[in-house]
Amino acid sequence: MVTSFSRSPRGNSPLLSRVAGRSLPADLHALAAIELEAARLLRGHAPESVLNEETDAATFRAAQADGRLWVGVVAGVPVGFALVEMLADDLPHLEEIDVLPSHGRYGVGAALVRAVCKWATDRGCPKITLTTSEEATRGLDADARVVMRYRCRP
Repeated sequence: MVTSFSRSPRGNSPLLSRVAGRSLPADLHALAAIELEAARLLRGHAPESVLNEETDAATFRAAQADGRLWVGVVAGVPVGFALVEMLADDLPHLEEIDVLPSHGRYGVGAALVRAVCKWATDRGCPKITLTTSEEATRGLDADARVVMRYRCRP
């Protein structure tokens, strides 16, 4: 599944060129760096141990093989990802979503969440869970807040 978008909200960013339902093998090398860079935004709100956590490559490979990993790509370069874990056969959990700070507020995260919601809906899942904090959601742009209210419908 590939989705293209025509304009960024600010109009001056490289455009999101794809959100892949099945991330490409070439995308995997960039995900740990995206994860660590995005974690810097939580400095002062999360313990240092959390800020330095990296998802292991085996987890990314397994999620990719299962179709539970989405990658936002700009100009051929991965800039964000969403990782889903299955809590039950019909209960996906958005385990992690990260976007490089340099590409924040351009709709990459919202596009990733939309792709995950569409995938869950297509699978017949009645809902998706996620865990977040007030600090993490305080700075969300209006588009992301709308996506957070999205309800999956089978």
